[in-house]
Amino acid sequence: MMHNEIDHLKELLSYHGRHGLYQKLPPTLPKEIRDAFPERWDTRLDEERYDWITSYLDCKNKSILEIGANIGYFCSRFAYGCNSSVFAYEPDPHLFDVLSTIIRLSNLEDRISAHNTSITLDTIDSLPQVDIILNLNVIQHAGYDYENASISSLRDWRDYSVHFLHKLRSRSDYMIFQMGYQLWGFDGDICKESDIINYTVSLLRDSGWHPEFCGVLNDIPLRNERINYGTINITKNRFPPIMRNRLPLRYIFDVILSKITHKPYVSYTFAQRPIFICKSE
Repeated sequence: MMHNEIDHLKELLSYHGRHGLYQKLPPTLPKEIRDAFPERWDTRLDEERYDWITSYLDCKNKSILEIGANIGYFCSRFAYGCNSSVFAYEPDPHLFDVLSTIIRLSNLEDRISAHNTSITLDTIDSLPQVDIILNLNVIQHAGYDYENASISSLRDWRDYSVHFLHKLRSRSDYMIFQMGYQLWGFDGDICKESDIINYTVSLLRDSGWHPEFCGVLNDIPLRNERINYGTINITKNRFPPIMRNRLPLRYIFDVILSKITHKPYVSYTFAQRPIFICKSE
């Protein structure tokens, strides 16, 4: 029976869609299943992000709403490790299939309520009231993957994002936030590399959220290398750039090695993305 489950999950994870390979398998899965996927590297620093979040925000026995659950790494970790009840929203039907399978195989169906739908301005009012919103690397896709009828420029996107984030305050007092800095994932920079923290802080404050903590990486990890997020003071009005503009030689070598071995590596642009723990003002 377990071999059938492994084959089914392998088939699902062979998907190579636009958002298909972002997360590693959660440790909540049975060991036999996890051991069957040694090739699934942590290219998006899921473990490091989870550890940083839980070190600065009490997530135990909380209710959590996750926007864009992907294959379920975070909702599974919070449900199991923090005994939280999670409402997980994932609009991609294939990723939702993976998510539902992982929830079932992890025996977390009593703690995670999964929904195959997008969260939009029109649906926020129908969402449950929760202790914490988990909003990681989704909002930069507004205008392409969802809400594409009303967003056609960077200015439209920012106006929409302020409105969307402001409206989320009606659902929770706390939000964990991270975003990408390529509009729609491909259509040019949202802001200058050196202004990543400043831009995000401005967006959050304009939306009525007060950033309390900001986690950043001080270096770029190599393939499957463990690295911890540091925390910077965000009470200032101006912040230094997160990373050097010049890529370090160790990273360039790792990218070349990854191309030869066909193994993934941590994206430089992803490693630049700060994480914020915010409280509604």
